[in-house]
Amino acid sequence: MCGIAGYTTFNAEPATKASLEKMGEAIIHRGPDAGNVYYDENIGLCHRRLAIIDLSEAGVQPMFSSDKRYVIAFNGEIYNFQEHREALINKGYTFNTHTDTEVILALFAEHGEQCVDYLNGMFAFALWDIQEQTLFIARDRLGKKPLYYYQNEGDVYFASELKSLMAINAFPKNIRTDAVYDFFAYQYIPDPKTIFENVYKLEPGHCMTVTREEVKTWQYWDVSFANVNDLTEEQNIDELTALLKQCTKNRMVSDVPLGAFLSGGVDSSGVVALMSQVANESEQANHSNTLGCHSHENGNLNHNSGVPNCHSREGGNLNGNNEDRQNQACDTHNTQSHSDEGQNPQNEPHKITTCSIGFDNEQFNETEFAQIVADKYQTDHHEFTVHQNVKDNLKHIVKFFDEPFADPSLVPTYFVSELARQKVTVAVAGDGGDEVFAGYEKYSVDYLENKLRDKFPNWMRKSLFPIGAQLAGSINAAPFKKAKSLLNTLSVDAAMGFYISNSFMTDDEWSFIVKENVSAELGDYHPSKVTIDKYQKADGKDHLSKILYTDMKTYLPGGILVKVDRMSMANSLEVRAPILDYTVVEKSASIASSSKFKVNEENPKGEKKHILKELFKPMLPNDILYRKKMGFSVPLAQWLRGEIKDIAQEKLIASTDGLINYFRRDSINQLWQEHQSGKYDHASLLWSMLMFQMWWDEYGN
Repeated sequence: MCGIAGYTTFNAEPATKASLEKMGEAIIHRGPDAGNVYYDENIGLCHRRLAIIDLSEAGVQPMFSSDKRYVIAFNGEIYNFQEHREALINKGYTFNTHTDTEVILALFAEHGEQCVDYLNGMFAFALWDIQEQTLFIARDRLGKKPLYYYQNEGDVYFASELKSLMAINAFPKNIRTDAVYDFFAYQYIPDPKTIFENVYKLEPGHCMTVTREEVKTWQYWDVSFANVNDLTEEQNIDELTALLKQCTKNRMVSDVPLGAFLSGGVDSSGVVALMSQVANESEQANHSNTLGCHSHENGNLNHNSGVPNCHSREGGNLNGNNEDRQNQACDTHNTQSHSDEGQNPQNEPHKITTCSIGFDNEQFNETEFAQIVADKYQTDHHEFTVHQNVKDNLKHIVKFFDEPFADPSLVPTYFVSELARQKVTVAVAGDGGDEVFAGYEKYSVDYLENKLRDKFPNWMRKSLFPIGAQLAGSINAAPFKKAKSLLNTLSVDAAMGFYISNSFMTDDEWSFIVKENVSAELGDYHPSKVTIDKYQKADGKDHLSKILYTDMKTYLPGGILVKVDRMSMANSLEVRAPILDYTVVEKSASIASSSKFKVNEENPKGEKKHILKELFKPMLPNDILYRKKMGFSVPLAQWLRGEIKDIAQEKLIASTDGLINYFRRDSINQLWQEHQSGKYDHASLLWSMLMFQMWWDEYGN
């Protein structure tokens, strides 16, 4: 895992080492192990390295192809690089390193821009063709790794994070007003927008080529829900189990210590169970080689995840032609493995390292459930309680988001990443289960709302329900406010209804706080356009397929994956998510919606994530599988009235620039006072305001 940056200089002054190093320094947290640059007349590339595979100096980037025609800066991990390396060797390619980076270079030489079709992993890379004077940039299918860019007079500037682009003197820091509106609706800024005008994210599953003549972007991958397979549920479970197990095994390949996030929820618990199975099978296969080197035909597994990992990398197996390197690797890994634990003559399996975050408030604390899984699989388990830590760390945490971001779970994600980094360099996580297999509570709410929507004719919903909502809203009591919200949702179609379920701010709240000049500038723009556009693009035949596609294209890359990337990289930790392997996503998309969200007599409101729970049923107790979902929830309302009250009051009430440029001060004051008095809970909106103001103070000015 690393950070990249660079720019073309077809029309600008040639890149300099100083300018590229300045861009790299801005993202040094992404790659503290090494930093290097490459530049010539028309290109500058910068790379910051977090060494995971092939820890030697040979893995340093930017890296040249063996024929010196191509040079690359690459961020990410390619899980199937070893099989491609072997195939390329058979075609006559030679390799100077044991890295996945060099395999990308060879795949590009062999297949050109179609090389991305062969890559299974998380990645963003920039590859310069010296002969053709062409820059090729690509981002992985689901958007796990970030890539920002902007154009200036025919040249393109790009980086893993905005702060790297901000290091350029000419960076345009004009705030995009519709992105501000989007942020308060979604708590993040959806792709391809950023908070700045004319600055964009390269969307997931997209590529870009830059030449002196043109800049071109295109989509190379999308997920389709159009073709539902005719397998039985049991057959789908069998195929999914094998697929998830292999994807988990692939993510246990590492030359550095590896562990797992464990929240006690279905997804992270299931991943830990799969890791334990893989580790135990590998231990049994290598039982007679306790301290020696091991050959793994399907990949080299990390000993710190429970599997010995003393090996040399040559197509995934030991190579007798590289004896010196092999012995060096073995010595290094044995030293790492036993430096703290001593010898292991009984051949006891190395435990999987797991990390969990808890809260003093039991309503938000899941550590007891994480402990159940840790005990079942005998992991080396570590816990951290978020207590009196938020206030002291909030400013430091928020600065890693260089555009506004307000998912409150960023706080525990930072702390669990910090805890994990004390033990490991790579963490495997359960991210993606909710988006891929329909696990969120909002899907249940959406299902029930659509059942109600279908009971009324369109004319009644569209003409009478808004009137009913207005009347309900005039009564200041919680049941009537809920009635207003429900009637408003039912008055619109299913796509707009899903937006309302997804939104963190109502139209009434926006109208209450926004300044007239800001509203006038926005014209008829509404954030629902983001959701509805994706919903309409989805090719699934049923509503659930369409909203799952919508979330995979909006909330997953814009919210979940941004949070995980920034908070893990803030601690120089790599996070891998086997459920988000694109082959798992494609398999899930081929499974009928009724197997993901199961409605029957036992579950009239729908059982979320049904098929994934059935898959994990042999591995996890019912207390884990069927308890109410919590996720990384945080006690926001309590924090704003207690631990972070002083910070919030200073930022929201006393600031003279930022929020006040867009919102009415009297409205901000009223929301704050109502929340502090306990009259209303405005925690979500106030938190978004706080995150916006803290971002503004760090980057917006």
